[in-house]
Amino acid sequence: MEQIFIPVVLGTAREGRESEAVAKFVFGEFQKHEGLTTELVDVGDHLRNRTLPPYGKGGADEVGTPWKETMSRADGILIVSPEYNRGYPGELKMLLDSLYKEYRRKPMGLIGISDGPWGGSRAVEQLKLVAAGLSMVAVPTTVHTPFADKLFDEDGHITDEKYGERSIFQ
Repeated sequence: MEQIFIPVVLGTAREGRESEAVAKFVFGEFQKHEGLTTELVDVGDHLRNRTLPPYGKGGADEVGTPWKETMSRADGILIVSPEYNRGYPGELKMLLDSLYKEYRRKPMGLIGISDGPWGGSRAVEQLKLVAAGLSMVAVPTTVHTPFADKLFDEDGHITDEKYGERSIFQ
């Protein structure tokens, strides 16, 4: 059986980010599935290590980076993104804008995160537009995670048993 490779992208580098627990949960669930390989991509690692390709004419086409290598192998991508001020994080925009041809015709799944009742819905809607601009296909079904700060512990475990029973990964 051929392995499908879907990286899980943690779309923020902020200190104290609640979305990290959600990304860890999703990553752990993906690892349980036979035929699926994954890796957890932390946008913050690429910023701290300065591994994004240079912007400008031909930057991503001329320079190999870990992100380019990951997306060249990927069959799709799953982005876990918080909503900040009704949008998605700037560092996620920088990561996504650093490539183009590696995304072509690949599906993009989206999980929105917030500490309020909307579960990152506005960030997810914006990322659907970005997917189209990158020639990706936004998966129609999205996951919204409201009150993420109360639903997960820092290691990515669901703290509410009833919520865990409704997981889309079961």
